[in-house]
Amino acid sequence: MTGTLQINGVPAQGAEVRFWPKSEQPGLKYPIAPSGRVDATGTYQLTSYEGPDGAPPGDYFVTVAWPDPDWRPPGGGMPPPPPDRLMGKFSKQEKPVLEFTVVEGDNQVEPIILDDVKILKGSKLPAAAN
Repeated sequence: MTGTLQINGVPAQGAEVRFWPKSEQPGLKYPIAPSGRVDATGTYQLTSYEGPDGAPPGDYFVTVAWPDPDWRPPGGGMPPPPPDRLMGKFSKQEKPVLEFTVVEGDNQVEPIILDDVKILKGSKLPAAAN
């Protein structure tokens, strides 16, 4: 199961797309929240367990976070875990970027295109994304 993500007109390489189940998944103690990392072409493949195995059938909220592993805090020092270049704006289940229903068989997620997005100051991005 694949999809694409563009932010400010460029592929959001390194961004994390996560599918959160809208309701309980019968028989599971912990919910399965499939995710995928965006590659240089803007494409991601979802995985639930291992490899590009997709997502179980069901209804999902889709969120996006874009960690910046190169970000350094002003003034130096030991860096904390990478901050979200999108400052958490698209990572909340309460305000998903998309809602999607996974069915048995092949699924193609509609492209996620986010424009005019404010990016965390100090993040290193392709010139077109700033």
